[in-house]
Amino acid sequence: MVERWLHDEVSEGEINDGTEEDARLDRRPKGRRPIHRQIGWTAFEWEFLTQWGPSPVVNHYGQLAKLKHEERVSVYIEEFRRLQILVKGWSEESLLGTFIEGLKPWLTREMKLKQTQRLTEVMRMAEILEDSYYSNKKPFKESSGSKNFKSESNKDYWKGKRVIEDSSKKESKDVKKLTNEEVQERIKKGLCFKC
Repeated sequence: MVERWLHDEVSEGEINDGTEEDARLDRRPKGRRPIHRQIGWTAFEWEFLTQWGPSPVVNHYGQLAKLKHEERVSVYIEEFRRLQILVKGWSEESLLGTFIEGLKPWLTREMKLKQTQRLTEVMRMAEILEDSYYSNKKPFKESSGSKNFKSESNKDYWKGKRVIEDSSKKESKDVKKLTNEEVQERIKKGLCFKC
């Protein structure tokens, strides 16, 4: 029976519906049976998208337009490509513009300066630029060993600097503000405004 079913030799009425578990796992609408013959690409694509494709409730066009680069570029590219597949009718130029505008501002500026015309090249360049950006930043990050370098003397130094700054602010508050008449008088006499 199974071999006959696999070779499409059995009629619709002869097929046993199987167990409840099989019915629960099968996402196809009731009454639709598996296709066990060779089909063309268009029919396959239609069948695949009907069963596994985008939900008609979700607006993938809006999601793609609002997508922003927040983490690593590779994560942004992966999500952009996923949504790109679900969106039909966008030109290469529209996809390119949407991708570039979704990048972080510093990467957007770099991509606009490069004036690349192909989406795949822009994606590759964005990854390279981000990698070089983060590789230049790594020496400045604290490692676990450098935390021990901060001693009490460093903390005292910064506290002392803050105390000095605070005292200079207090002194500046004691300075008398000159009136307009006094300013004009000092200008006529050629005197300094601070003395």
